[in-house]
Amino acid sequence: MKKLKICGSIIMVIALICCTSFSSLADSSSDRGSNVTAESTVVNYIDMRGVLLRNSCNLGQHLISPSSAFSDINMVDSVDSVNQERARGFENYILSNDLNLLSVEVSSNGFEVLEQDSDSYIVKVYERTDFEWYNTPEKTPIHSAFGTWHEITLERDWKSGGFLIVKDEFNEEDITGINTIEEEDREELIDLPVVLPGRTNASTGSVVYGSYIPEQIQEYCRKYAFSYNPNYYDYSVYGGDCANFASQCLANGGLAQYRGSTQYDGWYYDKNGTYDITYDDISASAWRGALVLLPELSSHYASEMGSVSDGDVNWNVGDLGLVSRTSSGQGHVYICSGKSGSVGLFSSHTEDRYNVVEPETIDTYLHIHSCIYNNGAYRCLSPGCGFVS
Repeated sequence: MKKLKICGSIIMVIALICCTSFSSLADSSSDRGSNVTAESTVVNYIDMRGVLLRNSCNLGQHLISPSSAFSDINMVDSVDSVNQERARGFENYILSNDLNLLSVEVSSNGFEVLEQDSDSYIVKVYERTDFEWYNTPEKTPIHSAFGTWHEITLERDWKSGGFLIVKDEFNEEDITGINTIEEEDREELIDLPVVLPGRTNASTGSVVYGSYIPEQIQEYCRKYAFSYNPNYYDYSVYGGDCANFASQCLANGGLAQYRGSTQYDGWYYDKNGTYDITYDDISASAWRGALVLLPELSSHYASEMGSVSDGDVNWNVGDLGLVSRTSSGQGHVYICSGKSGSVGLFSSHTEDRYNVVEPETIDTYLHIHSCIYNNGAYRCLSPGCGFVS
């Protein structure tokens, strides 16, 4: 009898352990399933945003109703309104720049769950919008793209078994005019004067000679605007990677790096004897700092720096454009990566952009005179530069 009681107790314990294990497995499986559902909801949501852009710009092959094609996507009215407004903003961007749109394609990646509980998820996802257009009589197609990080809040809809999108925070202000990031998290817009006067002749700075090849900047932008070069440190976590990317482009184009009196002065990036990305890489403050990059280069090289508001800028490949907009001392830098007719095209990091038409937010420009010396005079390598020795 005693043995039977012991055996019975052991069986009950084993049964309890098994039930607990199966229950844990079931919960784990349920969590995995809900992750997949949340991800598929977000992916479909990003696809829907692409359809809205195509519809707004009357690309006939894609004229379908988002509501019928994506009936499984539920969102609150405020999110729906923002997406409609965004589509109109993109249409305005195309029309105001006199672009003839050929195609729009949208993709997403980098899905990650930031927070979750039984009723809600906060996730992030990266959206990339590629579009082709032309604006010249030759109808030469131009490929442009912009990338956007989203932080999306979803609540579980127990009735439908899916999710309701209740918030979508993203910033596309320079393209579509939309910025839904909470006010306290936004960078503050500030007005900054041009720090140094533009350099206009060879006696006031070092002239960049024929080794500076703008075409190499174009190729570098095409290759690394979205896939960051692993040979350089990514400063995104320290406020932004835009100046670092612009500096990489200029260096790849042949602009000579130089050091100052301390390791923070000058304009350079040093692997410090290593070939992999490590924390012993060092760089000058101007290499990675948006607000100091333009004045530093202007003080060293024969160049022209001024306010965009003073008149139309004849942009050339390799020119830098500064947006003075942050209280944290970083700002945002674009680099001119191409032209279509007289229109400048720009690329950047952090707000990942490739060959987008000049953003209206640029307030300061820098053009470095790239020249060759012949018969007692300098001749510019950039058309329309206007440099005179």
